[in-house]
Amino acid sequence: MSEMEFFHGFFKKSKRELTPEDTDEFYGLEEKYGRHFVKVEGQLYEFWGSGLNVDAYGFNVVVPKSKHKQLMCMWYNGGAGLHEVVECAIKDHLKSKK
Repeated sequence: MSEMEFFHGFFKKSKRELTPEDTDEFYGLEEKYGRHFVKVEGQLYEFWGSGLNVDAYGFNVVVPKSKHKQLMCMWYNGGAGLHEVVECAIKDHLKSKK
C-alpha cells in the first residue's frame, strides 16, 4: 500500500567510481558500503540515513549538529522512490547555490 514516507540523512560528494543503476548488484554495493548513491549533474553523491526515529505521521526530534549537509525529504511513495527524491533535493540545493 502506498503512503507518505519521510527520510532524514546526510549527503556528500563521492570519490568512488560507481554508476548508479536499478539492479540487484548495485543495491548490493550500496549495502556493502552502507550508503546510497545518486548522480546529480554528472557528479556522484553518496547519502545515508541519520538513524533518527522519523515517521511521516508525526515526530519530534532534536537534530544533532553535523559536518555533512542534511537531507529532509517527505514524499508519497506511490510516485517516487528514495533515490529519485534525494536526487531532486540535491539538484534543488545546487541550483539555490548558483
